[in-house]
Amino acid sequence: MRIELSKIIGVESQRDEGDITALAESIKREGLLQPLVINQNNELICGRRRYRALIQLGTIDTEAYQIKTDDDIDKLSKAIAENIQRKNLTWQEEVEAKKELDELMRLKYGSVKEGERTDLTGAESAAVKWSTIKTAELLNEPERTTQTDIQLAKAIEENPELEKCKTKKEAIQRIRKQRINKEIKEKTKEFKELDSIQIWQGDCFGLINKLDNNSVDLLITDPPYNITENKWDRIGTREEYIKWFEEWFKMLIPKYKDKFNGFIFCDPDYFADLELVIRKYYPIKSRIIWQRMNMAKGRIVQDRFISSYDFIFHFGTNELNFPEKWGDERFDVQRFAVPQTNFKDTKLHPTQKPLELIKRFVELGSNINDLVIDVFGGSGTTGVACKELKRQCILIEQEQEYMDIIKGRLAQI
Repeated sequence: MRIELSKIIGVESQRDEGDITALAESIKREGLLQPLVINQNNELICGRRRYRALIQLGTIDTEAYQIKTDDDIDKLSKAIAENIQRKNLTWQEEVEAKKELDELMRLKYGSVKEGERTDLTGAESAAVKWSTIKTAELLNEPERTTQTDIQLAKAIEENPELEKCKTKKEAIQRIRKQRINKEIKEKTKEFKELDSIQIWQGDCFGLINKLDNNSVDLLITDPPYNITENKWDRIGTREEYIKWFEEWFKMLIPKYKDKFNGFIFCDPDYFADLELVIRKYYPIKSRIIWQRMNMAKGRIVQDRFISSYDFIFHFGTNELNFPEKWGDERFDVQRFAVPQTNFKDTKLHPTQKPLELIKRFVELGSNINDLVIDVFGGSGTTGVACKELKRQCILIEQEQEYMDIIKGRLAQI
């Protein structure tokens, strides 16, 4: 049926449904693929965001599906399922359609409650109330896929900014990151300053001088690479970056003990330049390759190989604590996965390094109660490793966002 939008009631929402411009443009381009759903009193049941998009487009009347009987629900649910399976929906429209399908079937059959059986078959299945499992069966897809999509549609209602994500995967990753950051922020309240792990906020050039001379046993740091668009990563031209690197590197020299170790990460593009800087002051003991097992940088091109590693300089005056038994820690190629939002080693910083790799350097380069410093603290991985391995640690970090993350991570240990 067609109905004037002005005659539809129950359209008010308690939630901010965000910018529906993209949805309006999709409707203008493709038409209304999924009609509004109303009851016999013209009250809106499904399609609140589509209703708002139609209003934005200046639409006077529209197609709507009016539900009066269970047969109406069956017909509509079949139409929605067919729309989903035709795969001509945007990811935003697809997850919304799955949510509406699930809601319609629960309207007819009722929602399964905790403890009720969902595994009955044959004649017995008629007595079973509706669940996500049944929606998945209706769509002929895994339950996990259906459940994730329905949860994503509900998340968009709570946080409309998610709809701007280009892909479903990007939206899911953003939700995970938001959840993790929320948990970390809550843990920040529990953080207690420890004598063994100190966090200094500010620019390293202003704080390195606070370190006692002849006090540092181990340096592990991951400075800006000067290659990304992140504000904190951009130092300047190639010459300015190399000069900047040498300035803070020299400041640390009097802070080291007579016997110490140092590990500094760098991008392969600057490897040769930075090695020349370090060799002015110390011989290079090892040139370590960290192979990023799960992340390659760069587009697929035909004139070069894709980058899949970072360099790490090892220098210093002390021996390393290699175990008697030979293992992977002895080799100058270290293979560890880049932290991700769905890993136990959760990604909290764009350039975060693997905790297990940092722990390996802490164990090899220092002893219990030694002082380890990281002058570019980031998400605090060096501090986490030191707390777990009973080392003292001083982290220097400038950004308040990452100060909070460091405190939250340390409070979780």
